[in-house]
Formats: sequence, C-alpha cells, structure tokens
Amino acid sequence: MELIKKRGISKLAVFFFVAALIVGITQLASVPSAFADDPILTVYVDGETAASYTLAQLQDTQVFTQYTQIYSTINNWPTDKFYVAQGPSLADVLDDAGMPEDPPQTLTVTATDSTSKTFTVDELLNDTRYYYPNLTTGDTSGLIEVPTILALLSASGTNPANMTSADRIRLMMGQRYITEQSNPWQVKNIYRIDISTTAPGQWDQVTASPEPGQVTPGTEVTLSHSDIDEVKIYYTLDGSDPDITSTMYNISATYFQPELNEPIEITGTGTHTIKAIAIGPGQTASNVATFQYIIP
Repeated sequence: MELIKKRGISKLAVFFFVAALIVGITQLASVPSAFADDPILTVYVDGETAASYTLAQLQDTQVFTQYTQIYSTINNWPTDKFYVAQGPSLADVLDDAGMPEDPPQTLTVTATDSTSKTFTVDELLNDTRYYYPNLTTGDTSGLIEVPTILALLSASGTNPANMTSADRIRLMMGQRYITEQSNPWQVKNIYRIDISTTAPGQWDQVTASPEPGQVTPGTEVTLSHSDIDEVKIYYTLDGSDPDITSTMYNISATYFQPELNEPIEITGTGTHTIKAIAIGPGQTASNVATFQYIIP
C-alpha cells in the first residue's frame, strides 16, 4: 500500500512538471510577438522623451518612406567599402518625433552597447551626401545624392538580397566627398537619439612642426591635432583655404597605419604656405591655420 502511494505521488509530480513545462513553452513562444510591441528606438529632446517607436512603426510605409540605397564609404584603415541598406530617413523620423522650437544643434546616437557618436545637425541633415559608384578608382563621376537613413536592414556589398537585420538600427549616410571616411560614423544597434539645442563646440586648430619660419631644403613638416583620431586634417599648398575636398593629411588612424600619414616636404627657394583645417563629427570645423616656411 505504501508503495502504491509513493508511485501515485511520483506520477502526480510528473504530471505537474509536464504541465508546467507546456505552459512555459507556450509563454516562451509568445515572447517575440510581445517584444515586437516594445519600442526599439526612443528620441529625446534636451533630455526629455519626445517619441518612441516599435519596429513595426519604423517599417510602416504609410508613415515613413522606406529607402533602399547603396552607400559608398571608407574606414580609417583606410579601406573602400560599399553597403546596401533599407529604412526610413533620419530626417523623417526626427520630424515625426517633433523637432524642438529652438533650432536643434547636435544629434547623439547611442547603441545598445553604450557606444555613442555626436554629430552636428548640419552634418547629418543639411549637408548633401553622395554615393560614389567609382569609389575604388577615385573617379567622382556618376555620383548619386543619397539620404541619411536609419537602416533596419543592411549588408556589405551592393546586393539587396543579402540584407539582414543583424545591425538594426544602423546609421547610414553617404559621403560629402569621395575621400571622406564616413564608415566609423555608421553606428550599429542604435536604440536612442538625443537632440540638443545647445550649440556645438569648435575643433581646435591644427598645429605644425617645425615652427614656421626659415628652413633648409628638404625640411619635413608634420601636421598634428589634439584629437588626431577624431578629426581629419585637410590642407592646401597653393594658398587657398582648405575644405573637405582638399588633400587629407591623416589618411589612417594612428592605431592602424600611422606610417601612411606622411609629412609635407618643403623644397625650392621662396615662401611656402601650408593652410590646414580640422574637420570632424559633432563640432564645427576649426579655424584655418596658416604656416609659412621660407627657403632663402
């Protein structure tokens, strides 16, 4: 009799365990649909919540045009790359969230791993950006204007069939010029965007070594910056003011191939003028620095 009772208890325990397991599996199966209703992106204005979006809302073609576009880009190794991506434009999402009455000045995008990148509004919303199909040859012909988007699907290369949601949400932008190294700015797995009405700062000026003045033929001038891996230094030798289309000095990050960042050699008698500017995300470009070297 006691044996029968023990067996009865064992059978009852097994029954409840199986029942609990079935309920657990059923609840687990419903998790994706529950998560689908959770916000994956929140927009803030000066620290206050402006709007939140689920994946379905960002995909809603009745609200947001879904752009499918190829993007050319360069990383700071440097390596030329192409990506194909699909999603709503950043401008459309921010307009829907409600831009502040005071002019927005900067945008900070933050990823789920807490990495973030700050941009001026001009860099992402006002400056014209392009796809350069002939990026690898340096040929600027055939350029196509492209929007800055919040990619919900993306892939390396140019084939849309390869796109996945692995990097969702990914900031994708074109290049303002064919040499611009925009790849480090393409933040992946974004979950928040902060709009600030505080005016951005300005990058420090470029410095040069040796000091300007009289030098000997063959003198090599090194350009530098206090945030050398956050900005790109552009320079001219013809007396004109440099901009993003000028020659890039630090074509590789210092932690990659610093030997590629070659000094500027001064040769020939007369006055040699180097003008340089620092351009980087999140702040306005530096003032133009002028360095004059004289070879008697």
